[in-house]
Parts: sequence; C-alpha cells; structure tokens
Amino acid sequence: MSILRVDSHKLKLDPFITQISPNGKEYKVIGLEKDLTQPPKGYGNNIKYHWRVYIRFIETNKKALFTFDYNDNCIKKEAI
Repeated sequence: MSILRVDSHKLKLDPFITQISPNGKEYKVIGLEKDLTQPPKGYGNNIKYHWRVYIRFIETNKKALFTFDYNDNCIKKEAI
C-alpha cells in the first residue's frame, strides 16, 4: 500500500516527498494509522484494515484526513 487513490488523484504514502494536489497546492503526508474503530477482515491469508492518512498543505499549514476502506477506496475526506 504505497499509493492510494482519492478520486482520480494518486496519493503516495512517502512522507519525505512533496506532492501536488489536484488544485495545484503542495502537501506532504504526515501520518498513517490503522482505523481500529473498524474490525479487521480476513481475505484468504491476508488481514485487511481501514486506514487513515493525514496530510499537511505546505503554504497554509492546514491539515486533512483521508479514510480508506479494506479495498483501499477513499470513503471519507475531512479537514482537521
């Protein structure tokens, strides 16, 4: 899970690179965590989780949170 999609945008999970949002704003990934409010699900020999990805916009210092489901689909976007 090194790249996730938010609509048509590819979100790379590398915290050491600066990325460009679809609106042209620069941001960095600042955090990644399992969403432990959702139970894990087993798929064959794999266990999958919901994930939360935190980003920070460079110019404004505003932060956003993206939540992804078991299949790496973005299910929630919010400003924090």
